[in-house]
Amino acid sequence: MASLISLALLALSPLSALCSSQPNSANGSDDMFWGTSSYYAHGLDKATRTVWLDGLQRDGARIVRIWINGISPGTYKGTNITVTISNLEETVGIFNDTVLDAIDDLFMEGHTRGIKFIVSIHDGNAFGQNACDAYCTEFGGFGPASGTPITLGNSFYTDPTAVAAFDNRIAHIMNYQSPNFGKPRAQLTEAIAAFDIENEPMIQAITQLDSVGPTWFYGRAKQVKKYIGSAPIAVSTGGAGGSGNIYQNWSWRPWLFTCPEIDWIALHGYDGDWTQWVPNATALAAQYDKKLFVEEW
Repeated sequence: MASLISLALLALSPLSALCSSQPNSANGSDDMFWGTSSYYAHGLDKATRTVWLDGLQRDGARIVRIWINGISPGTYKGTNITVTISNLEETVGIFNDTVLDAIDDLFMEGHTRGIKFIVSIHDGNAFGQNACDAYCTEFGGFGPASGTPITLGNSFYTDPTAVAAFDNRIAHIMNYQSPNFGKPRAQLTEAIAAFDIENEPMIQAITQLDSVGPTWFYGRAKQVKKYIGSAPIAVSTGGAGGSGNIYQNWSWRPWLFTCPEIDWIALHGYDGDWTQWVPNATALAAQYDKKLFVEEW
């Protein structure tokens, strides 16, 4: 769908807060907002990024959603990228902070314009859908062309070794010391509105969503919240299971609302009929004191 942002070259979709219960420590100042998502913002050259951020500020955007992902030169969705930024983990458990440094500069540029960020800790589509990253190689995924398994299947959400490795990634990101702000990323309230546990968690393991999902989501949300503590930064679901439609409400499963450590429920929906689920989702948000927002549509 076309973005509301005039500079649509970076925008995957608009973001908007749909409804919220009473403000709490994680959502109070961001009770209503709109913004956009960008997979590549931290890889833009300085001049292009300045024009883009100035446009967002002019149009009243308050939030930009980004992913902690590496970038290679090329043209993506009309966006020209000339730099190479390595993935945080080219090998599971071995960290290269180049991407975190690049994102930190983006944070400062957004901060000076009154823009905060939703940060996706990992991309659930990196198990063969959009890419095959270190976790895909180590724990399994599916080939983007044929759909055939790369290994014996996706064990990322079930293998205790994979869960521990991802918790280690969370710890590394949260403890990363910001060069621009002089504090750990988990406490970067000047620049971060929320952390997505993952972008579209379990989209490539959808049959596990209800059997494994509650344990995995609750555990990872608890890990993120452990580092945030009382800082007013939210923990968001990131669009569980990917895009919903008339047949499935993946990204707003009722059990997501009952997790104490989850603050925001992110809705993803690309089929027009997904909106029929919104009344039920808003009722659950009010019942369980959660923010409900449209993250991709």
